[in-house]
Amino acid sequence: MDPNANPNTAATWQLFTMIAVAAAVFGVTIGLATAKPPPKLPACNADEGRRIVQAGFAAEHDDLVVFGLHSIREVSSIADGTELRRCTAIAITDQGERILRFIVGWVDRAEKIAFWGRPPMEQ
Repeated sequence: MDPNANPNTAATWQLFTMIAVAAAVFGVTIGLATAKPPPKLPACNADEGRRIVQAGFAAEHDDLVVFGLHSIREVSSIADGTELRRCTAIAITDQGERILRFIVGWVDRAEKIAFWGRPPMEQ
């Protein structure tokens, strides 16, 4: 049966086509509007990271009493698909201040699980 043979059938097909196209365009527009940007990596001075870095530094230096950290700042960041922040801080200890270097990166970006750790020894 030819849909163009009957004017009512042709009009119905055109209506269905317009509805389908409108639904597809509307769906794509809604999808784009509701897409969430990827999560941002926590800053070097995030509270959770500060506690982890301080505890890790204290564990590495059991001969020191670590009172806290200050002057935490980002030195650089790498966004080559595995975003990473390189950070420094000053650790306040019972034997004076020590410069501390650490990194912040993703364990699982989709689940928003970050890690804070010490970078490998520099050459």
